[in-house]
Amino acid sequence: MSCRRHTTQPFTGVDGRSMTLDLWKPTPPVDGTLPVMLLLDGQWLHGLIDQTLEAGTSPPLLVASLGFTSAEREVIRPWRARDYTPQAPGPEQCDPRVPEWRCGGADTLLELIGGHLLPQLVADHHADPTRCALFGHSYAGLFAVYAWPRRPMPFSHIYAASPSLWWYWPYPRTLTAAALAAPRTQPLPALQLFVGDAERWRPLPAQPGQPRPAGIPTLGFAREFLATLTPEATAASSLQVVPELAHGLMLAWAARHCLQDFAARMAGIDTRT
Repeated sequence: MSCRRHTTQPFTGVDGRSMTLDLWKPTPPVDGTLPVMLLLDGQWLHGLIDQTLEAGTSPPLLVASLGFTSAEREVIRPWRARDYTPQAPGPEQCDPRVPEWRCGGADTLLELIGGHLLPQLVADHHADPTRCALFGHSYAGLFAVYAWPRRPMPFSHIYAASPSLWWYWPYPRTLTAAALAAPRTQPLPALQLFVGDAERWRPLPAQPGQPRPAGIPTLGFAREFLATLTPEATAASSLQVVPELAHGLMLAWAARHCLQDFAARMAGIDTRT
């Protein structure tokens, strides 16, 4: 059984928004530095992280989650649309499905993570700056994909589950191509995409009590995104299709799987199946 100390502290996010940074650290302390995995949307993942760590991870990890101060989806939808997205391609900096939602906070959030959060974990919690992973799902998965080719890149591994690549498609592909074309002084981190084969994109968000149209499978966006990458980027990326899972169910499955996968990689275990 894994023994962990769970602590919570405030974190100031995009637009000065109050967030929470939760940490799971091995007890008693271990010698040396710790690989660290940061999971976004921590407000929905604390129980799952507890369960996954109780099942045991080797080697010990420092696990961090960055979350909003509310877990109510209707409350935080506009926050996620703002914090996890790049600048939109046109003059109207808004979400393509809900014009009232602002977008474009991804660069600020990435700077806050790379310039403040991770250095804090290195200085105060013995995190290893060369062994850092990022996990995001849905809009946070889009953020993870956007972060992947940025420089300097604070992560060695990127996990993007159900990434919202439909967001102004094909603009995410265009942004990635431009970033990959720029001179690079460090190798690309590994990028793993996970998409459920039952996931669908719909032009409007779900409305409580209202039936939803069939929608467009999102797997095609991921495949098109990967198909146009440079040879270097293709070698650093992969796609796993998860049978029978829709968008909502992918969050828990992917968070657990990616936490276990990163721990196995840090232990030198071959996770390929």
